[in-house]
Amino acid sequence: GKYFFFLFSLCIGITPGFNIHGTNRAISRKNGKNMIKMRIFNPTNKYKEKSNESNETKKFENVIVGGGPSGLATAIMLARRGYKDIHVYEKLDVPPPPDSEEWGDINRSYMLGIGGRGQCALNKMELLDKIKKYCMTVNGRMSWNANQIEPKISEFSDRKYKACTLARDRLVACLLEEISEKYAEQISLNYNFDCTDIKWQLEKSPKVQLTITSTKNPPAKISSHKIETNFVVGADGVKSSVRLSMEENPELVESLSGKPMKVFKFENKNERIYKTIPLRVPKDWRVDLNYQAQSKMGVNFEALPSVEGHMVGLILYRPENDDINNIKTIYQARRFFKKAFPGLERFFTDEDLKGFVKRPPSSLPSFSYCGPVLHMGPHAVLLGDTIKTIKPYFGLGVNSAFEDVMILNDCLEECNDDLAEALPLFTKKRASSVKALVDLSRGFDTTGWKQALFFVGPIIVDGFFRKLFPQIFKPNTIVMLQMPEEGSFAQVRRRKWLDRVMQVSMICALGQGVFSLAKAIFRRSIMTLFFV
Repeated sequence: GKYFFFLFSLCIGITPGFNIHGTNRAISRKNGKNMIKMRIFNPTNKYKEKSNESNETKKFENVIVGGGPSGLATAIMLARRGYKDIHVYEKLDVPPPPDSEEWGDINRSYMLGIGGRGQCALNKMELLDKIKKYCMTVNGRMSWNANQIEPKISEFSDRKYKACTLARDRLVACLLEEISEKYAEQISLNYNFDCTDIKWQLEKSPKVQLTITSTKNPPAKISSHKIETNFVVGADGVKSSVRLSMEENPELVESLSGKPMKVFKFENKNERIYKTIPLRVPKDWRVDLNYQAQSKMGVNFEALPSVEGHMVGLILYRPENDDINNIKTIYQARRFFKKAFPGLERFFTDEDLKGFVKRPPSSLPSFSYCGPVLHMGPHAVLLGDTIKTIKPYFGLGVNSAFEDVMILNDCLEECNDDLAEALPLFTKKRASSVKALVDLSRGFDTTGWKQALFFVGPIIVDGFFRKLFPQIFKPNTIVMLQMPEEGSFAQVRRRKWLDRVMQVSMICALGQGVFSLAKAIFRRSIMTLFFV
């Protein structure tokens, strides 16, 4: 467990957490502020049929399935390029505006950490300043070792990029606000709708038919309808309907893209689950820090700050940990925290402990990626969590998703928005990096002697050689993965292999020199013994 504590010391990443569902509301601003007008699709106004399914098929130029951070960023990117008639479909509710008082509720959403790659991508889209208004910059770390009462503070003064943390839904709200202010005529947002089926009709135009189904409970009057398009973006996460349809039609994908698309899933050999709990530190304590604590009970605690100064924390542990599984009362919870985290126990209220007891644990995702192609001819492309899943403590989920969007933008720019050329180029630039990111992350996510050999050992060796020869050797792999100037994830992997070759060569040369010196000393000693 202590190595997961070390991971957060190297990078601030996604903190999994609370229920991501918001309340069903339109986006608006109160208290005399300007109203944000969004083109939200409402089937009960659009259609008047009495049946639950509409026979009318709508035709759109561009469709994005998934209205999370990657889907909305893609919509903004396309709108900036002059694309029109962009329709986004999202199965969840519309979140409150980014300046809403609802974000003062610690239980509102889970926290994300936007690092170097995400910040650079957002800056290119001119979104970073808007989002940073609602972020807390993490300037350091306050940590407690096992059974330690007094914490230790480490400043991040030497870091080029400092993570900016905010709630996931609040990030979505920032992107929605950008759309409402600048691209409302180009982008139509359709909430509480999921894509449940896709048909590829290449013999006619439009080429793609999607079945869109209401996710409201009870469902909308028109619960299902069909739309058609020539271009669809799959940004709907690990259970992507677009990806599933491509996976189920390998011959069709191969005929259009040269190779079939496959999803590679890996067994979770180092399973961790988590429960969330607020951390209410004193008002005179710093709230621009990442709070961390480790215990001897196989449990770790992490907390990231919000711009309101709240600390959103989680307890990370193995499923078989009975110290947590047997907690049934507030008293038992208090006793556990006093034993596991004596330096933090006083910052949990009885109400927080009550919520901790009632809240069921959540699982971290298993590793997966798709390839070797990420597109289907000129008609579909996948990005974001749809093309890979990694565990959130590696801090690259949303950051790599924003980078996906900017690489797609670069491909469109290079190919003059010719999708037949741009989408294969996106696959060429991104597929190998997606695989490299998952492979590298899986290498870190080990236990026992493998963890010491393949994770801790290389970090120590990298630190040693980097300190001795900073002009020759790069930082450790985790740090390089956070830095956009180090190139793609595939380039990072190749560079670390080069470092390993040089490190082994230097160690072997040093060993050979020591051996030769020892041999010479031994010979001289023998000669002295016999001839003197």
